[in-house]
Amino acid sequence: MKEFFKNLGRYKVSSVLNILGLAIAFASAYIILVQVNFDLGYNKCFRDGDRTFRLELRGIWGEDNTWTPYLNHQNGHLFGENDDNVESFTSMNLCSWNASLTFYDFGGSAEPQTMVVRATTGMPNAPQVMGFNLVEGDFEQMKGPGSVLLSESFATKHGLTVGNAIKLSEDYSLTVVGIFKDFPKNCDLYGLELYSGEDTAENSDPTAWSYIYYYKLISAELQEQFLDNIYQKYYERIKEAGDTFDIEELKADFPIRLTAVEDTYFASNTVSQGKTGNRTTTLTLFVIAVLIIVIAFVNFINFFMAMVPRRIRRVNTEKIFGCSTRRLRLGFVGEAMGLVALALLLAAYLVFMIAPELTGLISTSAELADNPMIALLIVAAGFVLAVVSSIYPAWYITSMPAAFVIKGSFGNSAAGRRLRYALLCFQFVISIALITCSIFIKLQHTYMMKYDMGFNKEHLLTTNLPKSINGDFSSRQTFEGMLQENPMIADVTFANGELVQQSRMGWGRGFKGEQINFQCYPVAHDFLQFMGIKLTEGRDFMVDDERADGVFIFNESARKEFNLVLGDKVSGHNDEVPVVGFCEDFKFRPLQYGVSPFAFYVFGANGWRGYEHLYVRTTPHADLEAVRKHIVDCIVKMDASVKADEIVINGFDKELGAEYRSEQELTTLITIFSLLSIAISLLGVFGLVYFETQYRRREIAVRRVHGAQISQVLGMFVGQYVKMVLIAFLFAAPVSYLIMSRWLE
Repeated sequence: MKEFFKNLGRYKVSSVLNILGLAIAFASAYIILVQVNFDLGYNKCFRDGDRTFRLELRGIWGEDNTWTPYLNHQNGHLFGENDDNVESFTSMNLCSWNASLTFYDFGGSAEPQTMVVRATTGMPNAPQVMGFNLVEGDFEQMKGPGSVLLSESFATKHGLTVGNAIKLSEDYSLTVVGIFKDFPKNCDLYGLELYSGEDTAENSDPTAWSYIYYYKLISAELQEQFLDNIYQKYYERIKEAGDTFDIEELKADFPIRLTAVEDTYFASNTVSQGKTGNRTTTLTLFVIAVLIIVIAFVNFINFFMAMVPRRIRRVNTEKIFGCSTRRLRLGFVGEAMGLVALALLLAAYLVFMIAPELTGLISTSAELADNPMIALLIVAAGFVLAVVSSIYPAWYITSMPAAFVIKGSFGNSAAGRRLRYALLCFQFVISIALITCSIFIKLQHTYMMKYDMGFNKEHLLTTNLPKSINGDFSSRQTFEGMLQENPMIADVTFANGELVQQSRMGWGRGFKGEQINFQCYPVAHDFLQFMGIKLTEGRDFMVDDERADGVFIFNESARKEFNLVLGDKVSGHNDEVPVVGFCEDFKFRPLQYGVSPFAFYVFGANGWRGYEHLYVRTTPHADLEAVRKHIVDCIVKMDASVKADEIVINGFDKELGAEYRSEQELTTLITIFSLLSIAISLLGVFGLVYFETQYRRREIAVRRVHGAQISQVLGMFVGQYVKMVLIAFLFAAPVSYLIMSRWLE
């Protein structure tokens, strides 16, 4: 230890730069691996998630390469019942939503309380099938829509326990039958506070393809048998209806796949409401973490070799005075481990300092206390690499005979130069590839955000409204009038959810003797005019449609797919309603998805979903903060139970950006770590220049004596590294091209 600290003092520059490079690499790798661990562990919290499968259909929205998990209850039950391969099955929405509920008897309060609760619904047996971890209560008490489960944090916050009744109105209440442990952040049910069982007997409409089914098999190896049974059951059903094609034709026309619950995060080309990731992106981040550490240890070797001229005589002197080669080599390995230990401490400090700033870049906490296994992995990898990377320099510096030390050195040999230049070129290849990839991902993200999606997205603000405002037409009219009292608000409209999203309400409808499937988007009567979506035939929605039975406007893709004409009638939420118009195709999903059959729908007088999503178009030079305050004031004035600080108003670019969040995060992460890899590589350049100048001091002196200018001497060195960068670029360009081609796919 004493000798280690002496060497730190002797070789200050190389030691400090080595420690700094390693610390940056360790901190960067730790942060990346935290994200990688989050992604790879997504939805692993579900019990028996490896043998619980989500059933998905292909091409149901008119896109052959897209899978959807939505079924109707009839098929969902048909596929799961009377099958020896199935232990249990259920239907559940794993994507929770904000429900604004007014509680009339809640937590001992006499006054009604309106609060936003993260909720979801499904069959009563879903919590048991999916493996909710109950800390209190009994699954058997989940009987229907009146019984609910609460999260442990929600129940503790409001003083609730099993057996409590929560009144939602004078004649309807919920009974708490269980308390479940909160789900981790890398789970689709993260943040869930209330689960309510549905009465599936009431959802008997065969045209309602809005339910996601999960089947727990006795063994994961039984997937093929289960799929064969599904086809057989479905074949028998359609045969009873009079269809004549055989089962092989059915398999070709009705592709089905099973995706394990723990794999749904990485499911490819799937339209679903859960969070999705990209396995290639996750593995790319892992490779980046490894490469950054490799770059740092390449620097370590370069610095070690740079110090050979200064240390070799000392080492040989110690050998002459009796120090064994084994002890000297162990000393070098120990020195490397000491440097790594100091670098790890500095890395821990860096993580401590920057962890709070990483909230928007990675999907989970970067605190060391929250990721102990990742921290231990980095420590172990650091010490292993310290031993591996110090063996060659330790062997080399202790293996030279004294005569060789006096007469010449490996530093001036061709082999020595090739090794050093190859190591540095390797660093440059990695850095250039990372820079290139980050630039192209940024360009792609910018392209997606600025792409003309077929509607007017300029000067838009959006927010969600409480049920008291969005529930009926007259309330919306009153609220709209209040908003437009502000001259900076140009127009207002309402819809059932966001315009651009991966998935929305899917409807399967009988039409002219066939089944048609399309995505349905309930909107206010002025929505198309507000968004600038052009009609190709027919009329726009009218105010009177809001008071009648409802009408459809389909896109051109639906018209071509289903041979629709004006005046055709398609089943709405109650009865058949007319198709009054057709509109141009536009992008209602992120750009990685194609355009498929889509319908705008005005519910009419008795809609069963509210228009809870508000769109406000401001004037071009509006004071956005003042407009936001006006919107909040109007909401609170309409519903005094809503708290102003809970109202979130976003610009449309943020709403759209949420659909491309993974691309934005990847761009930022790769850019940051590209810059860090460059910084570490530059430390390597410094080490190599230091090495060269140690050996070429006499040459430099002779050149200066013979009249060489300082700029000429600098040019001699700089030229070498410019050539190295150009050579590295020749290797990095095709590597970057292959990576980006794969990513764009």
